[in-house]
Amino acid sequence: TDSEVEAVLGLHDFEQFYGDLYRKGFVHAQKHAELQEPLTRMWKRRSVADPDFQAVLAGSKSGRDTGGTAVTDARQFTRSLADLGLKNLSEKPPLEIDDPVVQDLDVFIRDFDSSPDIAEFLQSQAMQYETAAAEKKRPVLSGLLLRARAILRIRSRARRLAGWIWDRDSSGGPQRPVSSEPSESVSRPLEWYERDRLTPEFERAVQASRPLACCPESPSELHTLVDHQRLWSFALGAKSLLRFVDNLAIVLHDDGSLTEEDQVLIREHIPGLRIITRQEADERMDRVLDPYPFCRQFREKNRVMAQVFDFPQFTAGKRLITFDSDILFHSRPDEVLDWLKVDTGHVLFDEEVSPVSPQIHGVDITARQDIPFCFVENLCGGFVCGFPAMYDLSQIEEYCRFVLKNCHQQLYRSQTITAMSAAHSVFTPRSLPQTYQNVQTLAPGPVMRHYRFSRLPPAEFLRDAFEILKCLEQTAD
Repeated sequence: TDSEVEAVLGLHDFEQFYGDLYRKGFVHAQKHAELQEPLTRMWKRRSVADPDFQAVLAGSKSGRDTGGTAVTDARQFTRSLADLGLKNLSEKPPLEIDDPVVQDLDVFIRDFDSSPDIAEFLQSQAMQYETAAAEKKRPVLSGLLLRARAILRIRSRARRLAGWIWDRDSSGGPQRPVSSEPSESVSRPLEWYERDRLTPEFERAVQASRPLACCPESPSELHTLVDHQRLWSFALGAKSLLRFVDNLAIVLHDDGSLTEEDQVLIREHIPGLRIITRQEADERMDRVLDPYPFCRQFREKNRVMAQVFDFPQFTAGKRLITFDSDILFHSRPDEVLDWLKVDTGHVLFDEEVSPVSPQIHGVDITARQDIPFCFVENLCGGFVCGFPAMYDLSQIEEYCRFVLKNCHQQLYRSQTITAMSAAHSVFTPRSLPQTYQNVQTLAPGPVMRHYRFSRLPPAEFLRDAFEILKCLEQTAD
């Protein structure tokens, strides 16, 4: 008998060689000429941060400029990127089993599902064909629309799989999955919620809130890595903290997807904010990590590694707060404010139950006693009050070398490096009280909540965000 298994085994068309992406753009320029205008707009926007789309754009242009009919035969195309006009690109190495795209398929599914470009394109195509059907008074359903609907169905199923959270009991066995559907207690209308992404209505609500300035001269700096999709959740998170503290610098690291408009707007909302562009970060870190080839490899494999490499290098002050873009402060964080005022030498962090780490034969290295490294237990890398001096590149280089040589799964985990760096430093790690919550420990009366969008659709976030926006309005009055 046939049965359905909720498992993601691969992502079709992802992680192709540049030469194959060029060929796909070439063929589709002739196969779907009527779609080139909207697709080209989308590809140009995404090519800024993703070189895959540079290859697709080059192939599409050649396909439009070339007469005749394209054939889907790879032997008809040269494999030389220079001959294809892609002299600025070097061909990708073969995909390895420990690559993040293989290890973290749920993250890639989430990012695809939350892309406004994809949603906008599919919606526009569906509307065009439905309009055509109404005008002709008969059903019209093209192959493209069939594919679009199939994609939507696949996205929905993949989201359900990736959005489930598996709690574990004391024996380590799985308990029931928590549904990814929005909570009935959400007090804001659900136009704020669309699948796994924050909608324009939410963004406009945050943009209507009052600016809150940071203090760029402060010796304490909050650093965050932000993409276009999470810009306004970060903005609200930063404001939720800045209403309690006035002596804190904010430094935003652009993952490469922020537009010029994004940068202008976020500076208006958080005056004094410093932005580190992707180009600026890459140029500096190339020099810094030149003596550390394994650190360089880790940074290239996972952009979130900026937390352990870029953040300390770009910190001018003596205190460094690592801050994810899906965090909100609900009430006054006295523990954090005291840490900012007094040099205790403590590293503060919120706890995560059974954090994932690199594994040796299926066993997390954080649980092993036979390796030359120790780790802070249950450290969540999304919110850490630490110090740039905590991150010793020589030691991190040895850690990266060890992981690449001995581990088999989940290699590129930034928070594992943070847990190792804190444990080996001269500073004293201390977990924050349970009122500093993450998605595993949601309870009434939080001081801070870390919603971890990669694991939980933001229904709870939206409800809480609405309440915090009301508080910001009241304090403004």
